[in-house]
Amino acid sequence: MKKKGFLFFVVYILVLVGIGVMAVTRAGETSRRKISIYKEATPEDGTGQGTETLQEVLHLTREAEILEVAELPQKQEYNGLRLDDNGMPYAIRINRTLNIVTVYSLDDEGYYTVPVRAMRCSISLDDTTPVGLFTTTEKRLEWAFLQGNVYGQYAYQIHGGIYFHSVPYTENKHDKLETWEYNKLGEGASLGCIRLCVADVKWIYENCLPGTQVYLFNSDYPGPLGRPQQPYTFADVSETGWDPTDTADGSPYEGTAAIYGAEDHTIKIGEPFDSRTGVMAFSSDRQNVTDRLMVDGTVDNQIPGEYKLAYSFYDNGKKIERDIFIRVVDTEAPVITMLPDRLYLAGYHGDKEELADLIARNITAYDNEKQIIQYRWTPEKDTTEDAELVIDLSRVEDIPGSYEISCYAEDAAGNRSESYTIWIELE
Repeated sequence: MKKKGFLFFVVYILVLVGIGVMAVTRAGETSRRKISIYKEATPEDGTGQGTETLQEVLHLTREAEILEVAELPQKQEYNGLRLDDNGMPYAIRINRTLNIVTVYSLDDEGYYTVPVRAMRCSISLDDTTPVGLFTTTEKRLEWAFLQGNVYGQYAYQIHGGIYFHSVPYTENKHDKLETWEYNKLGEGASLGCIRLCVADVKWIYENCLPGTQVYLFNSDYPGPLGRPQQPYTFADVSETGWDPTDTADGSPYEGTAAIYGAEDHTIKIGEPFDSRTGVMAFSSDRQNVTDRLMVDGTVDNQIPGEYKLAYSFYDNGKKIERDIFIRVVDTEAPVITMLPDRLYLAGYHGDKEELADLIARNITAYDNEKQIIQYRWTPEKDTTEDAELVIDLSRVEDIPGSYEISCYAEDAAGNRSESYTIWIELE
């Protein structure tokens, strides 16, 4: 293992020219450029004086043609249009791709950018749930008859036939919840409306006034609070049931305190995460006491590993607890953005470490936006926890000639960039 260090000094001057090796830009245009490299005189004879004359230094000067690789698209963090203050306390964004509803309050500049609450939802299986900006209407019903000959709680009109409402019921009774549909929260399942668990849709119903902006859009970015987990999963979906987050009288969960939405799951490195997202607490008398919920533990979404979170609250003096584990994994391959395409070098004497150092100095690569500074010149993986450039010099012999080598970047999780070919001309 070597860092791009100081095995010997190489100075390179970047010169933009009209010919050379193709560079591909994001726009698809091409340009070419070269660099000049030379080896500096270094004191190696014990006298403190350089052993190489100026002529010898100039003799070592050669051009290396540099290839700039087309950069991969940046991670999309599109979160919809900027929503301006329209006099309402909140605005709502609905990510159709990921089935996430996120509520925002105003920032100091008058925009709805401060995340308040993220909720798991179900939009339509097709494109019936529209894209666009709407404002909620005055039409709100605690129970509504819905398309498909079913019923929903806390129906709140967004636009036309598109409503917020609970998961459907076969009758307008709290114990007639379609359990098989409830388990689909987080995926497309509705006929166009926005389905949520009772606690979440009730919060919107009670806190978001008519005139609240609702923006529906598509994105792979879950939002600043991350992805809420399933609030509850019914083991038996052959019968109707009762939403455990529904605090109406007669709940079969009466007498049981519980924490919902806290589940073991995996996130990708860099993915937004908030330990409170989607997690709710209910007392034994079936009151929503999420504001009393305590969380012990942290998750570093930039470092792969397994993290423990401990949730707890007190119910009539008894501590109610639930522990979960969040696994952060690295699935993003490193990216090489610049490397030599063809390198000319005089005075090579078979030192592969020196050759690898020269090549590595002229490669730019990133792993999760962090520049890669380490390299190795054999394909065999070592035990480093850092990403490395892999410069395969196995085909290079100790005599002058033209050699083809391969180069790629690899991170500690084993993710690899695309492999590139570099031609080396040794004189």
